Amino acid sequence: MSYTYVDPLGDTHDISYNYINKMLSKLQTKRAKIKDYEKKYEVDKIQLVIWSAICVVFILAFLIFLRNVKDF
Repeated sequence: MSYTYVDPLGDTHDISYNYINKMLSKLQTKRAKIKDYEKKYEVDKIQLVIWSAICVVFILAFLIFLRNVKDF
C-alpha cells in the first residue's frame, strides 16, 4: 500500500515510510536501558551492604584477636 501526500503546490510525495515505529522502538530501548540501570543500581547497593557487613565482622574479630594477644 502506497501513501502519497500532495503539498499545496501540487507536488506529490511518497509517505509510505513509517518513522513512528522507529521512534517508538528507540523510546522502548531507552526505557529498557533505564530499567536495567535501576536494577543494576539496586544490586550494587545490596552488594555494598553485604561487603560492608562482612568487613565489619572481620574488623571486630581482628580487634578481639589483638586484645586477646595483648593479654598473654
